[in-house]
Amino acid sequence: MQESDEPLEGVLFDNAPYKDYSEVPIYRKLWLFHMLLLPLLLLIIIPGNPLSYLAIISLAAVILMWVKNIYFKRQDRVEGMSLGKKIIYTVFCGVIIYLGNPFDLPDYGTRIKIDRGELFYTENVDAATAQKLGDFFKEEKFFDRKISIQIHKEGDRLQIRMPVKAGSEKDPDLILDARRTLYMISENTLPDTPLEFHFCDTQLQTLRMVKPLDSELGTRLSFDWGRMYYSVVVTREQAEAMANKLANGNFFNGDGYMLQYDKVGEEDVLRFMLVQFSNEVDEAQAKLQLAIMRGAAEIAFGDDAPRVEILVLGPNLNVLKTVRN
Repeated sequence: MQESDEPLEGVLFDNAPYKDYSEVPIYRKLWLFHMLLLPLLLLIIIPGNPLSYLAIISLAAVILMWVKNIYFKRQDRVEGMSLGKKIIYTVFCGVIIYLGNPFDLPDYGTRIKIDRGELFYTENVDAATAQKLGDFFKEEKFFDRKISIQIHKEGDRLQIRMPVKAGSEKDPDLILDARRTLYMISENTLPDTPLEFHFCDTQLQTLRMVKPLDSELGTRLSFDWGRMYYSVVVTREQAEAMANKLANGNFFNGDGYMLQYDKVGEEDVLRFMLVQFSNEVDEAQAKLQLAIMRGAAEIAFGDDAPRVEILVLGPNLNVLKTVRN
């Protein structure tokens, strides 16, 4: 292809004739960068938004025009972009920015970088709590892969929010893992803190919420001797009073006890928990445990002893059976 001595024209130069690129005024050069930067800006500020695909197409078109014009700029005539087309292009990019709403993005909170992952916590979660959870997830190797977790608090409930692929929130294994994770956190990291795990989309909107393994047993209280769960018909004050009676009556010999406090009418019911490694109920062991706990209750309470039952639980703290006699 032979070079032409004709003045330069084309999209880079706004259809105005210039003999050399150095003669192009700076404001006309900036038009090119405006055309390139708008799509790039869209890709940065609204990642994952479907409108970003329009930005990609727009960016590709501008680059092709740029390459074409540079390569053929010595031709006698190059089709340029008219003022009307420029206005349409600018309005087009502006509409994408407006619809993408980049200036109203969700505030995910303060960011903590941990290994390959990141932990965000919102303003109603204190830094110490976030750090405890960050240490827990690090120890459990959650952040050995690229993953984002947000800690948020609604009322007295602490929410652990994690984006997942659509449909994953229905995976029973994933749900069980989330419930186990919450239970482990409530065991040592944040005892007696109401916890929820939220499976979310990429915008951190909840797809499914799950609670810890032991959430069906009632509200949890921790003591030196173990844990007590109390039902909805029992107040926290009544549960704490019962726990004090048990401790003062030398009911417990050691620690690690788990029991549920319930009321049937006016009668107090203590259900001691027997956790098994399978979902097959060991009737003999349950009845032996029942006899031991009833004897201990009679010694501690005398004639005012509450009703004692055994709650047999499976490996995932699922209730298998209540043994009453």
